[in-house]
Amino acid sequence: MTLKYEINPPAPGVDVSRYQGNVDWPRVKAAGYAFAFVRLGYANGDGSIVADPYFERNVTGAAAGLDVGVYLYSYIDSEAHARIAAARMLELLAEHTLTLPVVLAVSYTHLTLP
Repeated sequence: MTLKYEINPPAPGVDVSRYQGNVDWPRVKAAGYAFAFVRLGYANGDGSIVADPYFERNVTGAAAGLDVGVYLYSYIDSEAHARIAAARMLELLAEHTLTLPVVLAVSYTHLTLP
């Protein structure tokens, strides 16, 4: 059987936040990791964002050798509040160059969007 598309093995990556403490980024790269998703922080139901205290150090450290994306843990409870959080995320990320997407990790089970 011939495959129509090339299949590459998955690239290993890490997800980091304040809970990992100080990350040794050269060691992460040397261990073979290709990317990192860095937690920006979390969004409250009203769309306000509480920044992860390790965000700046992690996003800068990871960018020195890995592809980098960002995620926001979310308790957002409406579309209007999601728009507030999205605008604030763009402000907080304006000075960073990312090579992977920005991801919203929705953790509120009663969120209903049109």
